[in-house]
Amino acid sequence: MAPTPLLTTVLTPVMAPLLHPELLLVSILALTVVTLMALEVVPQYTIDGLWYVFAQDDAVLDETLKCYLSLWYTNSNVPRPYAVFTAQSTQLNETVEIIENVSVTETNKLRDEYHVPILGRVTLDRDIIGGDYVSYLVIYTCIDGPNGPMSFTRVLTKSPEPLFAVWPKVQEAFNNYNIPYPTMSRLDNKNC
Repeated sequence: MAPTPLLTTVLTPVMAPLLHPELLLVSILALTVVTLMALEVVPQYTIDGLWYVFAQDDAVLDETLKCYLSLWYTNSNVPRPYAVFTAQSTQLNETVEIIENVSVTETNKLRDEYHVPILGRVTLDRDIIGGDYVSYLVIYTCIDGPNGPMSFTRVLTKSPEPLFAVWPKVQEAFNNYNIPYPTMSRLDNKNC
């Protein structure tokens, strides 16, 4: 097994120049968590359906898993929107599954709430920094970790093997918000 890569951190100068005036980048000190505010409204109900994890931040990539899938149930027919995240374990030949309650916060972040054995309840607020909500999404989060800021990125696509160039769209999403581009790996979704 390859050594775990260092976590990607997001370090920004105070009030870095922005490409989008509707975005407010708050950074109290020179080395703080990036906070994205006033993003566009998340059209939660258009996210419904099966999404493939096209790429993921190397900082959190688990090489013992393959076929990362995310199935979203956010339409008005369910009492509370949720998503089911699954992956295939290459070590145990089993499917791992996490069920997440999904909501949109007052600051237009996707809030995922789920339970992890041993750790307990986890709540993460994520930003959709790119995507058309039909064929791809770029989901980003930055949190205060035990050793400073940590960011995580996941790129979702509707197709296991998209017929369009995904990487330039991901790069554009990071450029639009003046966020450092993380090291990411493309996941193999063939035969999923």
